[in-house]
Amino acid sequence: MSEAPILEGAIAATVEASIGSSLKKVDNAARRVITVPKIAGSIPLVQSEAPIGTQKKVPYKNKIILPIINEIGLHARPAALFVQTASKFKSDIKVRNLTTGSSVINAKSMFGVLGLGAQKDHQIAISADGPDVAKAFKTLRKLVENGFGEMDQPPPVFIRTPCVEETQGEMEVRKHVPVADWTMRKLKGIQASPGIAIGPVYLHHPQILRVEQRSVDNSQSEWVRFLEAIDRAKAEIAIIKNRTITEVGAAEAEIFTAHQLFLEDPDLLNQVQ
Repeated sequence: MSEAPILEGAIAATVEASIGSSLKKVDNAARRVITVPKIAGSIPLVQSEAPIGTQKKVPYKNKIILPIINEIGLHARPAALFVQTASKFKSDIKVRNLTTGSSVINAKSMFGVLGLGAQKDHQIAISADGPDVAKAFKTLRKLVENGFGEMDQPPPVFIRTPCVEETQGEMEVRKHVPVADWTMRKLKGIQASPGIAIGPVYLHHPQILRVEQRSVDNSQSEWVRFLEAIDRAKAEIAIIKNRTITEVGAAEAEIFTAHQLFLEDPDLLNQVQ
């Protein structure tokens, strides 16, 4: 068991397990996408190796501090835009969530940026060093100050559909059904749309792949196989993304850009190599 985030942690742990790492390394990979200040009272369930990226101070003198202004914060789509933008520049770019006191992470890492947990009104510090620092700062500032393109989007229009009882001209009085005490605990999340939903809760229990550990004579050939597998996965994601653009819309399809960036994450690839 691990206190790591369900989605991001499961992805990181699965990749780490797929290369035959120990349980400690798998747990460390899952927990690396969060920081201790982000989850109050976070205590490792197993003794893991020291996580990478515990630096607190911004490493370079050149830095800018920007507020996150879009409503949902730095979720998958904005994080993907941030990483794509940072990756266009030759400079080494770092970012840190000042509000939560997060570690300094690689701005070109999808796992790192998403793991910042930057919400609306949080302050992030971007620092950089290299040949195109000024241009990088200008472009990233514009991206963040424009709310990652989400500020100009019109609010969704919701059409209320009458329930069956209303269409029959009567409202059925529901009997009160007692629930167990533990279900009354407050679970905080990110809203997807206005309104409420009542129904059974299904907890997601990700399963870590069981990978047989073995030694290889030619590590370079295994690395090539790994890159080929990534290319195949990216091609499959591209097909899904294009179909989503056609059937749903370009904005909704951007979530698959985030999926592709997970596979291209430089920090993750360096660990695997």
